[in-house]
Amino acid sequence: MTERLSGRVVHWNEDRGYGFIWPTGGGGKLFFHRTDLESAEIFEVQRGDELTFVLGSRNDKPLALEIEKAGGGW
Repeated sequence: MTERLSGRVVHWNEDRGYGFIWPTGGGGKLFFHRTDLESAEIFEVQRGDELTFVLGSRNDKPLALEIEKAGGGW
């Protein structure tokens, strides 16, 4: 099973569908895209939201994947 991490949204651009998460426990901010949200059909992301995610990478850059709201779905 892949370890789920948590963090808070520090930036969200609704028009472009991307943002950044600051992981709990430190490290650099992580890019995420609306297509990586587990419940893409019903979501509302806002700055400050606490999310859980799996750490991944694309083009050798770390990012958040399989994103869910902390404490349960959207």
